[in-house]
Amino acid sequence: MTDKEKKVIEVLRLHVCKTSGEAIRHESYPEEIHVSIGERPCDATWQGPHRAYAIEHTTIDSFVGQRHDDDRFCKLMGTLEKEWSDYPDDWLEIAIDVAAIPNGLNWGDLSNQIRAWLNQNVPSLPCNCQSTVKIPGVPFDLCISREKLPGQGRVLVARLKPVDLSEQRVTVIHEALDKKIGVLQQYKNRGYSSVLLIESSDFALSSRDIIFKALHDAYQPETDGPVFDQIYIATTGTNPWCIVPFKTGKEIMKEPNPYWPTAPDYPLGIS
Repeated sequence: MTDKEKKVIEVLRLHVCKTSGEAIRHESYPEEIHVSIGERPCDATWQGPHRAYAIEHTTIDSFVGQRHDDDRFCKLMGTLEKEWSDYPDDWLEIAIDVAAIPNGLNWGDLSNQIRAWLNQNVPSLPCNCQSTVKIPGVPFDLCISREKLPGQGRVLVARLKPVDLSEQRVTVIHEALDKKIGVLQQYKNRGYSSVLLIESSDFALSSRDIIFKALHDAYQPETDGPVFDQIYIATTGTNPWCIVPFKTGKEIMKEPNPYWPTAPDYPLGIS
């Protein structure tokens, strides 16, 4: 587990302590001490005065394959933002579709092709409007907006969000729930109370309200209800981090009620 994952779990523990009134202590990170072959350990265990807890943490994307797409987008397009200086009076915003970058390409060569085209063609692009550009040898379109801003020239790159973003988010969460059923079921069979923590750090495409609604749509009472005793959302893309309960015991929350355990005025906050 990463240090951030441990801290998010610790923030949740402090929240559960506060809202339950129980003195719940951290017990272990079973993955770090697990040596037997067979059952996969959970991410963390807590011990309270009346029960033991098994915690599973998962980080979700806003759309299918987001982290993979983030990586290749940054490697290909990020250098344009960092190195652009050819036209100091031109403010350019360049966007491509999500998942537009195919496999099997030399990203350095592709980035150089895009740069060379821009160097030659920026002066002919219309100002104050968006142009869809097809560059020879580049296997995707670029949507380019140009504005004249003397002395403030730069390039901003972005991706166009998927048209079915809401549906993809539900799919991502549904798959995340399915992947955690087996692990937490084995702990429930041993008498643990099961806790699932769903983390999102994407503040551009997601919010606690959006994730909460998608979780409602993805949650299956027949299969998920018996396994997950508690489900929480953690949004960590902004400070302070936010915890949103979704399920506590048999109760499914009707709306997102946020808590900020890391805030200075929170009774059990941590820095």
